[in-house]
Amino acid sequence: MNIRPIEKSPGRSKASAWIWMWVLVCSMGISVDAQSAGERKTLSGHVPKAVAGLRALERITGDKKVRLAIGLPLRDEAGLKRELQELYDPTSPHFHQYLTTEQFTESYGPTKEDYQAVMDFARASGFIVRHTHSNRLLLEVEGSVADVERTFQVKLNYYQHPTENRRFFAPDSEPSVPANVPVLTIEGLTDYMVPHPHSLQARPALSYTKYFPTPGSGPLGTFIASDLRAAYVPGVTNLGAGQKVALAEWEGYYTNDVYLYETNANLSTNIVITNIVLAGASALPDGNTQDNYIEPPLDIDAVIDMAPAATVLVYVGFFPNGITNYYLPAAVTDPLYNRIATDNQARQISTSWYTGIDATADQIFEEYAAQGQSFFNAAGDSGAMVGDIPPPSDDPYVTQVGGTILATTGPHGAWSSETTWQLLVADGYSSFSASSGGYSDIYEMPSWQQGMNMVNNRGSSTMRNFPDVSIEAVNNLCFDNGIQEVAGGSSFAAPLWAGFIALVNQQAANTGKQPVGFINPAIYSIALGSDYNKAFHDITTGSNVNFTTTQTEWSAGPNFDLCTGLGTPTGSNLITALLASPDPLVVVSNAAFTASGAVGGPFNYTSQSYLISNQGTASLTWSNMNPVSWLQVSTNHGTLAVGGTNTVTLSLSSSANTLAAGIYTATVWFTNLTSHFAQSRQFALCVGQPVLQNGGFEDGDISYWLLTGDYAGYYDFVYDSTNSLSGKYYMVFEHNGGPLATLSQTLPTLTGQYYWLSFWLWHPTNNVPGFTNEFKVSWNGTTLKELANVPTFVGWSNFQFRVLAPGPSSQITFGADNYLDYFGLDNVSLTPTNGPPVFSNFSLTNQTITLTWFTTPSTNYQLQYIKSLPQNNWSNLGSSFTATGTTATVTDPHTNSQRFYRVVATP
Repeated sequence: MNIRPIEKSPGRSKASAWIWMWVLVCSMGISVDAQSAGERKTLSGHVPKAVAGLRALERITGDKKVRLAIGLPLRDEAGLKRELQELYDPTSPHFHQYLTTEQFTESYGPTKEDYQAVMDFARASGFIVRHTHSNRLLLEVEGSVADVERTFQVKLNYYQHPTENRRFFAPDSEPSVPANVPVLTIEGLTDYMVPHPHSLQARPALSYTKYFPTPGSGPLGTFIASDLRAAYVPGVTNLGAGQKVALAEWEGYYTNDVYLYETNANLSTNIVITNIVLAGASALPDGNTQDNYIEPPLDIDAVIDMAPAATVLVYVGFFPNGITNYYLPAAVTDPLYNRIATDNQARQISTSWYTGIDATADQIFEEYAAQGQSFFNAAGDSGAMVGDIPPPSDDPYVTQVGGTILATTGPHGAWSSETTWQLLVADGYSSFSASSGGYSDIYEMPSWQQGMNMVNNRGSSTMRNFPDVSIEAVNNLCFDNGIQEVAGGSSFAAPLWAGFIALVNQQAANTGKQPVGFINPAIYSIALGSDYNKAFHDITTGSNVNFTTTQTEWSAGPNFDLCTGLGTPTGSNLITALLASPDPLVVVSNAAFTASGAVGGPFNYTSQSYLISNQGTASLTWSNMNPVSWLQVSTNHGTLAVGGTNTVTLSLSSSANTLAAGIYTATVWFTNLTSHFAQSRQFALCVGQPVLQNGGFEDGDISYWLLTGDYAGYYDFVYDSTNSLSGKYYMVFEHNGGPLATLSQTLPTLTGQYYWLSFWLWHPTNNVPGFTNEFKVSWNGTTLKELANVPTFVGWSNFQFRVLAPGPSSQITFGADNYLDYFGLDNVSLTPTNGPPVFSNFSLTNQTITLTWFTTPSTNYQLQYIKSLPQNNWSNLGSSFTATGTTATVTDPHTNSQRFYRVVATP
């Protein structure tokens, strides 16, 4: 469990209220000296909770040096909150009229007198002032342990960390200061929580990419810039020109890793990347844990994936690097956050690190919002969260970003689907990882999140829920000290969103509008309106169960959820919605189909209709461009009066029935010829592709399948020439303990179509008392077969089911748990059939009975008869045969006796 080094809400509310009363008294002319010289105030939240249950290892010697960042309270916190409310209210005359740093300091920052008082207090206490901040929120000082203990009336001790293999230092009690000194927080009194990145442990691309539903165009199928832009911003030409993106990092990086990525991702090597290194830090890796090295270049890669024309500002803060002979490695992070605020260069900010934050950090994040800066944070990589949330994952003035597993139509392909990101302990993985979400135990629900229905998603109706948004988080190319790897996590998702907002703010600048600033009020407003599904991909599948929280899981569902928030961006639609000035030509819906079927058809999707309307103040002309022959458009141009509408239907043409087997894609553009603003819809046609992919696992992996619940790392892909049913590979289920692990695949199906589902199962070990096993197969959530305490199978056993597709997509799911040994699964297939055969024609001519029924090619049929009912001794009429067409006809001489007929079909 991660425990915060500084309590945010309690320390903040008590200190802020008391000090604000003191400022009011001073303004009434009562001298500071009138207060008792001995009166002190305690600053709560500076002792890690873990200290209460630990024994001090030793006292820290008084000659060691320590660096501190002393935080001061805002002079008018209530007034700042009112200002922020107006800045993000579209009906306010102050909407998006952001403050400069100077204006923020003048209105809300500590006064010059207060700042000077804290400096005088620090110097009088033996500290050296190392750095001042122009907004006067922070004062950086350095002193000895003896100075710290005397000044703040604490003792600094070493303790054994309860969850990490290291010692940490911390005060034995909460610090205090004279009551007349305006201090809010003291950062640097402990290194209980040091900055560490969220990102997944990088893995070689070959072993990593086999878990992803579709390949990208990078090496070994990884996603690169062209894939991500095609999926999330199709048709958007903005590249982030004129924008700056700030990255908050606590480790340096090798510039060659960025260069290697740019060359492998076909990006320019002239992208402007500027390092801003704080005192004591290094632009190069400084010898910390190797796993940290990949975080800065991965963040840079994510930004330039989405916004290759933006300038990247890499802020590098001091990173504690073990216990030294001279300095205590204090975990001080506020100075870096505050430097970004006072520089005020970047409209978009991102961090992918867990960092201990305090009440001063909250004030800095409020300043970001007041200055029109968007701040994105990786929500976390450990799945469902409850209770003590690792900061800053629940901070209300930060846009929290979760992760998804993205599926596209192929390399450089269009967005196809997404599900909640969850990767499990398995081949190539060292730990469980999943998109983090939950609700805060400290921060109340912000006003902009109120109104969201939290009943079905099991969120809180009173506390801040997260994440806010999400985006692709797993299959991304990167380089770590020159080694090609694949990595991701929410730490990739957060800077990717920052890059996306750079495109939004470029569009704002191009149209004379202000930057969008803190986006949470806007995105939740969109979510509560009618344009939600136009602006976001609503992620409704998957969960972030991690088997360690008191909750069993957070499951994705319609609208906001605690796995992926509001969802992922839909490109130009979300850009338009965020800028609050939509183009007069509105195209609804945002959907486009991926049709699948056999060579010659039929296909599961055949058409998609769009309602286009003119919501402007003048008439407009429009057109659409269709680049392929297999799509036909009902209307391809027209003129719309103010408030006028047209319905445009795109459907498969007869040419689709003549296409050879393959996968075909098309982008159709709807263009407002008056404003020249275009919106795209992408279509795909899969001809002659198997309904179920990789059913024999002969890809050597689980391509096309989604594996969930494999937290213990017991899945594998086994090559065994003796035991495999056919080919080299079969699926091994060795999961044991906890909920069933599942292997599922979503399939393109024809609505109302019957299919034969077939698979082969092997259980080589007999059941033993005390050792349980279970195997289950489901179709669209309905259990077809459930086996418990299964005995040994002699060889492979075949199971077959006739299933009905309720819609254009269906899901097959296998669940398994086997404590003693394993289940083997192989040759899973889904074959169309006409279901129970239906006679289409019956006739009696010239004493000959003719029977005709509908058939499915490759299905075996046997006509049978019986003389009376309810007997069950049916006799075959002729031999069985395999259908090659869609109908079959059989004749039977009439014998002047009664007969009943039936057809038996087998795949």
